[in-house]
Amino acid sequence: MAEDLGTEAVIAHLTTNPDLDWFREKYSYGLTGVHAQDLRELVYAAARTGNNKADLARELGLSRTTLYTRIRKLERITGGTFAGEHLQKLHFALLLNESSSLQRNTV
Repeated sequence: MAEDLGTEAVIAHLTTNPDLDWFREKYSYGLTGVHAQDLRELVYAAARTGNNKADLARELGLSRTTLYTRIRKLERITGGTFAGEHLQKLHFALLLNESSSLQRNTV
């Protein structure tokens, strides 16, 4: 039943929809490749901590200065603020990419 699906199952189902490729490409732009690992970790950690800056810095093991430098870098690359709906879109795009990668590796 649909209510039995977890978030991961829903995302796995959505990754097979080619209409979402534009979303994934738009919101994960600048967050792919080895050079952007720290930015991806920032987005994932923000989702886990509710974007609480003190908790975020602590979880990532960063000083507040370094945290805010990374946030500004992410905002500059993605063209949006590190809050609200934009942050949710970044997180969702990363989850779609991750699920898509896992599906390609298992086929």
